[in-house]
This record gives sequence, structure tokens and C-alpha cells, in this order.
Amino acid sequence: MSKKFCFLALCVVLVVELSAQKIINGGVYNIATDKTLANVAVDWENENREYTDHSGNFHFVVETANRQEFQSHDEVIVWGTPKDLSIQISSLNGTKLFRMELKQAESFQIPYLPAGIHILTAIENHAAYTFKVVSREQHSFVADINAHYFENQLSEEILSDTLSLSKPGFLSRSLLVRDIVSTSSIGLVPENIGELDYVEELTDSFLFNLFSTEPSRANRGNVQELKFVYEMESERLYYMNSKKWSLHVDFARNVLGYSAGPHSFNSTQYFNNKDRKYILGSISYYSGIDQYVMHYVSATELTCSQLSEVVQKSEQNFIPDKGIKLFQNQDEWKFCIDLQSISSEELYEGQVYQGLTTGSTYGYLKRHHSEDIEGLFLNRRDLIVTDGIPNDLPVVAGIITSIPQTPLSHINVLSNSRNTPNMYLKDAFHLDSISSLENKLVFLEVNDHDFSIREANISEAEAFWEQIDPKSEIELEIDSATSGLLEISNLDISDINVVGGKAANFAEISAISGIDIPTPEDAFSIPFYYYVQHIKVHQLDTLMAESLNNPQFHIDAQFRKEQLEHIQASILAAPITSNLVDLVTARIKDFEDFDAYRFRSSTNAEDLEFFSGAGLYNSHSAKKNHSTKTIENAIKGVWASLWNWRAFEEREYFKIDHLSCAMGILVHRSFPNEDANGVLITKNLYNQNPGFIINVQHGEESIVSPRKGVIHDQILLFTWSVRPNEKYMIEYLSFSNLVGFEGQNVLTDEEIRQLGDLATEIKRHYFYNTLHSCDCVYDDFGVDIEFKIDSEVSPRKIYVKQARLYK
Repeated sequence: MSKKFCFLALCVVLVVELSAQKIINGGVYNIATDKTLANVAVDWENENREYTDHSGNFHFVVETANRQEFQSHDEVIVWGTPKDLSIQISSLNGTKLFRMELKQAESFQIPYLPAGIHILTAIENHAAYTFKVVSREQHSFVADINAHYFENQLSEEILSDTLSLSKPGFLSRSLLVRDIVSTSSIGLVPENIGELDYVEELTDSFLFNLFSTEPSRANRGNVQELKFVYEMESERLYYMNSKKWSLHVDFARNVLGYSAGPHSFNSTQYFNNKDRKYILGSISYYSGIDQYVMHYVSATELTCSQLSEVVQKSEQNFIPDKGIKLFQNQDEWKFCIDLQSISSEELYEGQVYQGLTTGSTYGYLKRHHSEDIEGLFLNRRDLIVTDGIPNDLPVVAGIITSIPQTPLSHINVLSNSRNTPNMYLKDAFHLDSISSLENKLVFLEVNDHDFSIREANISEAEAFWEQIDPKSEIELEIDSATSGLLEISNLDISDINVVGGKAANFAEISAISGIDIPTPEDAFSIPFYYYVQHIKVHQLDTLMAESLNNPQFHIDAQFRKEQLEHIQASILAAPITSNLVDLVTARIKDFEDFDAYRFRSSTNAEDLEFFSGAGLYNSHSAKKNHSTKTIENAIKGVWASLWNWRAFEEREYFKIDHLSCAMGILVHRSFPNEDANGVLITKNLYNQNPGFIINVQHGEESIVSPRKGVIHDQILLFTWSVRPNEKYMIEYLSFSNLVGFEGQNVLTDEEIRQLGDLATEIKRHYFYNTLHSCDCVYDDFGVDIEFKIDSEVSPRKIYVKQARLYK
């Protein structure tokens, strides 16, 4: 049972001699009853013991001469036992900051931590070792090593500088005490914590942690949330035991005696009216910035004075020196100038972790700068750690980014389609706990609120790969006989084998009965026939077959890329039939109505349930009287993109027969100066409340591949409302931070509601009237919708550009 922690040989140890007295005064009370507690055993460093008097008070004078502190400057601990180990780092209030599973004799390097004191616990079966971890100016070191062994049970560790309190019938507590201290009252929690409904004071972070839970929304990883109810008449603030009461309505009815039913509660308690009794909200702790933040759901109607009243009340009974900031997710709250608020950017900074596509994977961990990824030959066994969000990514085992993503970012849509885990971890690119695994085979598990990573062995990885890799080749259908330009009104989703997935889905939404879906004007389709003829007439099909049959093509990535580029160049160099150009020129009346048209890729290997093909192919524009942006060049540019490197690699992973793929084209007027662009998913990706997710940005700034540091409006549009006669509730999760656009919303509330109506009809149509394999209820059925806001034809008109099933 000897201590098995040791430091690496190069570690520098500093010993500090301290000689002083430590004077400690304090009081103890029962947080359930707010009454003082007598006969509480108060221990100082497990050496001195006092008991609280009848008033719950205690007093210590402790000599601290010759006490030692240790500092490890290399920040590395080596676990030298032959057994596996679980490492966990927590803040003093118990909030988990980091967790890692170590295999036999692995090293562990302390990750980035906020400045302050933290607790590192190493668990081996039923043995617990505890360290105090001190982080100053984001530089961590281990101090006051006290590794006590506990046989057959896990117990709170007694640390140097620790005051421990215990009393039968109550949970024991340990507090770190510094220098000369006069403590405030210390609350003890009854053992039957599950029966405690609330407290009216949160005097320290320990209590916050006891009553808080992980947020119900998966987009707020590594954040703790505690709900509260403010009773307006009595001016009492109840911090709910959120582990026991997950809903405000249940707490109000069972604890506060609210007599009406849930429907009445929802229709009266979120906005100002004669029957309102409560203000309902939550406080979240963001460990990454050590900040407590007050949140309200989107339906909540509060004036600036009401907000101020609740904040002031909460801060009177909250953790000393820990202010609470308000997240202003409603426009009118931005004018509450007397309140301390927090921006979307700061919340992103405070988010340490986010699991976007959950699941498990095995792969060889590789670290690459995001700007370098496009030129690399990555494969499906690589687990990529990157310092940005790459514009594109081939099939890989999984991805970890150092900056936050959104669920609608391009790489997450790809990850979701491929079933490959994807996560954000703050500073992951520079964390030693991650970089120490570079080029090693690892196992990664991504969950909504945390993750685990460890070194793996090849046998378990190969068994996993054998299970998940696609098995049989897929041959797609091509209708190469249908010629002529095809009007959208004559097509539907069944015509994927004629015009491709994008054009077929465009036709499907254009024909939805009962509502006029606003799609881009003057739309038509160029079928596969012309691509197939172009390939055959110029014998490019022979070139493609020869390349695919060459063994070097499949084993040499550089050669494969060169051959694909040669195929593309040959498609572009071959003259297009003048008949097709003449047909298109006549169809658009030689640019009479619009000066530019968009020629959009539409393949039979795209917008399928098993294969989204998002972002794999290229679209091009043709402009009136332009020397290079001609109809011919636009058509051939789209055709050539069928053989893009990324597109080929994606199809190869899914075992799609490349020679069974064909390229059609969806044509409609262009949007050279759109007001906004966005993506909408017709299901709530964060929790079970019915709703849509909308990501939208001003102008042409990309939503799916944003520039580093750029944040867009992210909106959770609930498809129900607590307010009578309203269909939707609008809640902003983040706001655009484009320079010159700060403080403005990209969409008006009316435009958001209009988008909700359009998306609802599209979702209903696809769920009830088209074939799909989703074994799900309506609320969980997703359609991926792309839209634009444009003012060229009429002021601020919404256009639906595209729809496809979202897996």
C-alpha cells in the first residue's frame, strides 16, 4: 500500500519553509434548516480537533512552522503501478474540469487550467490519491502532495491546509484554508440530500455543486446548471435542488404549493400578467472562465427592473466575490445598462468542451494546423486534432478541434453522416495530455458532456474497424436517355437517377401543396444525359476505367490525386456540344431577366439518406457578357467536380461504384448580393423539446465553414409556446460578431417565424409523403434546409435553396 506516484527525473522540486501561526474562526450551520450546529468535529490537518459550541462556533490557533510545499515544474506525474488508473481534476467546489483513463505505467501531464487551486484525484479500484493542483497565470504545478490510501472505499481526502468538518447525520466537508483566516459560516448538508428541496443561500461553490446538474442541452458541455425560482410577492429566492427537481413547474407545485396545473403554469409564469407569481431562471457555472451566468428561457418576459431585482437578490445570498452575469438572449434586455452581461464570444471562451457527434472510435492521433489539412493525404484511420475548423476534411476516424463548432458546421455535418465522433476541447492542440498521444493508436469516446481518451492496442482497434466499415459495393442508377432541359415543375424526388439529388429535392419542395415555398427564380435542370454524352464522345470513360483498374491508383495517394486532376482537366479541355449551350442560352433568354445564373452540382451520389455528399462538389456561375464566366465553362466546371479528390475519397469509403455516378445540374438565377444566408435543421439537436435549429449570418459569410473567430446568430426556434395564440418561441444561443454588425440580429422575428412556417411544411411533406428509413417520431425527424435572404427581386425575401434528409 505504499504510494506509487513519482515525478519524472528532470523535475525540479522547490521546498519552502514557512513559520507562522494560523488563526481560524468560524461557525457551522444546517443548510436545510438554517440553524446552527453544535458538537461538529472540526479537524485541522488531521492533527488538531475542536468541537463547535452551542452556537455552532469554533476557534483554532495553529503553529505552521516547518511546513513544506512542493512544486513540480515539469507538470508531469508518472503512475508507476501495474494497474489502470482514472485521473480526475476538479475545482474546489467539485466541478469536474478534466477526466482521463490511463493504462499501465502511463504518464499524465496536467492540462490547461484556469488560475486558482484545483483538486487532482487518482482512483485505482477502491484506492484514492489526492493532490492539490495550483494554477497561476495559466501555468500549473502540483503542490502539497498528500497521497493517503483508502482501503475498500472512496473517501474525501484530507489535504495539507485542510479544515475538515464532520457530524453524524451530515455529509462531511473539507475546506482549504490559507494563512490567517476568519471563515464565514460553513453549511453542512444532511445525509438525506436527495430529500432536500432547496436552499435560500449558496454561500460557497460546494453547495452550488451539490444542487447543480449538467444542462439539459448538449451544446453546453462541461457546464453545471442550477435552477431557481424567485417568488415575487415574498421576494424569496429558492435555489432548487436541481438533482431532485428538473422542472420549475414540478418544484412550484410540490414545494411552493402552486395549485393550478402545468398548462396554467406555462401560460402565466413566463410573462407579466395578473396571475404571475414567480420569475423562473437558472445559473450556470462556466469553469473555463470561472464565471456564473444567469439564463432565462426565450419565452420569459422581464423588464430591466425585474432582472435587476433578481440579480441583486441572488448576489446577496451567493458565493462571496463571485458576481453573476446575465446572458441577454432577448433584444430588449440589451438596453438594461445597469446589469453586468456576458456576450456570446465570452460564453464560447468559457466553454471548455462540446461533444458534437457522439460515439466511439479508434485511430492514430495526428495533430495538424487547420490551414495545412487541405494539402495532406489523410486516411480513415487517422484521428485528427486541429487548431481550427478546416473547410473540408476527408473520411477520418474522428476529429478534435481547439475552437468551438456548431452542429451545422460543415465538418460536423460530414461527421454526422459518417458516424465519426467530433468534439471541441479548449486548447486541445496544445494540451500535453493530447499531444503525448501523437502518432499513437488511441481509443476516443465522445459524449454530450464529457469524453475519454486512452492508448489502445491494435487487436481491439481492428475488431472495431471490421464492425463499422462499409462491406458491400453500391452501384447507383443512371438514366442516360432523358435529354433536353427539364422544367422543375415536371420533376420530383423520384427523378434522382435523371437529374441528381439536389435538383430532385429542389423539385420536390417546389411542388408541396398548400404553401408556396419561395425558391430561386427561373429554375430548370440539365439531366445526366449531357454529362454521359460528353464523357463517351471524348472517350473519357476509357480514361476513368483505366485509372480505376491501375493498382498504383489505389495504393499511392499522390498518384491517385494526379490521375483525378488529369481526368478533371480532360473534362474541361474537351469541347462541349454547342447544342447544349444553345438550349441553355435560349432557356434563360440570353440573360434578359437576370445578369447571372448559378449552375449547381446535382449528382446521384448526393443528398441520399446513407450519403449526404455535403460540400463535395462545386457549383459555378455564368454571367452576362463575361469573358470567362460563360455558360460552357460553368457546365464543364460542375461536371469536372464529380472527380474532386475529396468527393472520390468519400465515395470510396462508402464503397460507391464511381463509374455509376453521374453529374446533373440545377440552374437558377444567382444571388450576387444576398442579405443573409443560413441553414435550418427541422429538429432540436440539443434536447427533447420540439424545435428547429437555425444558423444564419449576414451577407455571404460562410455558415458551414466560418473563418476563425467568426460567430453567427444561432437560434433555437421552439415549435410550441407557453404564450397563448403563439406558435413559436425564439431563443438566441449566440449572436453574430461580424465587424460592423455587432448588436444587430441577422433576421427579424417575423422572418424567423416565416422560416418556421416554411420549414414545418417541408418537414411534414418529407415525413408523411416521401420514402425514408427514419424509424422515429415526427419531432425527431430532420430535414436539412438551406436558405437565403435577398433584396434583388423584392425587399428582404426568404428563398429556400435546398432541402435534404438529415440523418
